[in-house]
Amino acid sequence: MARVKSKTAIGKQLISILEVEGGPGDQSNSFLDNQGILHHNCNGPHVPLVVVDEVDTVSGEGLKAFRDVSGMLDSKGDKKALRVGISTRKSRYGLMNQAIENADKEGRTVRKWTVLEFSQRCPDSRSGTTPTIGYYLQDKMETISHKEWLMKDPVAQKDYVSYEFYGEKCLKCPLSSLCLSDSKKQTCKSPMLKPIDDAVKKAIESGPDWAIAQLFNLKPSVEGIIYKEFEEKTHVKTWNGMWAILTGSDFPGECTHDLFVKKCRQMKLPAYGMIDWGWSNPSTLVVFFVDNAENIYVVRADGRTYYNNVSWIQFIKSKYHHQYGIQLYFPDLANPGDGQLMRQEGLMCPNHIDKNISDGIQVVKKYLRSFGNPNPKLFVAKETCAPLIQEFLTYHYETDASGAITDRPADEFNHWCDALRYGIYTLFGKPSMITADSGMDYNPQIRDNQGNFTKVPTPEEIVSTFNLDVNTEPNTRKIGEIGTLSKLNGCDDDETISGGGGFLWHFN
Repeated sequence: MARVKSKTAIGKQLISILEVEGGPGDQSNSFLDNQGILHHNCNGPHVPLVVVDEVDTVSGEGLKAFRDVSGMLDSKGDKKALRVGISTRKSRYGLMNQAIENADKEGRTVRKWTVLEFSQRCPDSRSGTTPTIGYYLQDKMETISHKEWLMKDPVAQKDYVSYEFYGEKCLKCPLSSLCLSDSKKQTCKSPMLKPIDDAVKKAIESGPDWAIAQLFNLKPSVEGIIYKEFEEKTHVKTWNGMWAILTGSDFPGECTHDLFVKKCRQMKLPAYGMIDWGWSNPSTLVVFFVDNAENIYVVRADGRTYYNNVSWIQFIKSKYHHQYGIQLYFPDLANPGDGQLMRQEGLMCPNHIDKNISDGIQVVKKYLRSFGNPNPKLFVAKETCAPLIQEFLTYHYETDASGAITDRPADEFNHWCDALRYGIYTLFGKPSMITADSGMDYNPQIRDNQGNFTKVPTPEEIVSTFNLDVNTEPNTRKIGEIGTLSKLNGCDDDETISGGGGFLWHFN
């Protein structure tokens, strides 16, 4: 390692020593020019402090450079080298939000500040001085009085948080749900501070999402997020929560994955498996049950990297196929041979899957939240679906060179979301709900000469092809039944179900 004396200005700091790779004893990073002069390749200065501003705007090659910055850090004596990243918390998928969420795991210290640090103290003439109880809802930047809260229905009341504000006029301030009277705590008298009215004006002009993220650093913005409709408190459920939705009754005790799955199978709910292939990106599986009210219960999201397609099929067959009684799979069939491999292993799947991304996303959105139906129709198990939940929160549209959001979904944070979309769009994109009966017409061309289905089979075709016994009346006897533990365990773990359950859907 050779040392070169210099005076190189980097920002406002002068670096007097540059670390240069190579030297007389190591020529691997050295070269001779045409005049026979020896040159050394320089990696750059080693410094004790690196500051990166607007971290959330770093992308592409800049992202690699940001991560490589740590190689420049060089502790001096008892002074530990330090890398500082500064940014507003713009988006869920941005680099800053990732750094904040992984701070504990990666040993990172996070310091937050808000617009109030740069604002003058809110005057008493604006806030009033009589302590007053109000109810706030930060997501909508809304604060209401106790009288207004009482007029809400009981379900809506639960969304609001009770709080004692500094003064009676706080309840009328557009910023009160985010400020929570903290603007009264400012003690600095600097003339550089801005009037509190400036913060109020910015919040009103930009709306709750921007104000929550960039003025108050409470949570990242949903700008650019594809599934803005997804809310953890609404769509992510414990097994007790899933049970209550499925049966309409509370489970007597603590419900588990196995108990919920057995209940679904006891009720003959159809189970579907969705697959997205990968390699360095994970191969993924998403499994859900569907009840007679078209509620979707996602009970499993699993994935593995560096699994070839054959290995992934074998893994699914051995671990999950019989556990859930999966009747039909919806894999990515860009390579038709993958479908053939699955059918050879007894994992039924069609010969074609419609992968229309835009239309598929809209169907998933409809099941998350529909204006025609305020109640969600898609629920995700908290315990077994962590990667899918994370992708729902971060799957986003690409931005162009100017930073504007496009209508093109980014090719990241989408491996489980893609798999889920295959099944939901195929099942519910153009379906009409039916129950199978004995008076059905069978199309003999539904299968090819090798016995493979040439399209997604209808319930009638499944029943006719496999000579299944079908009850003409939907079985609703056990819906809402809690029963004893012995009844719940009535579904034998060793029972093999391979397409023999009740189908609910017919495809136009």
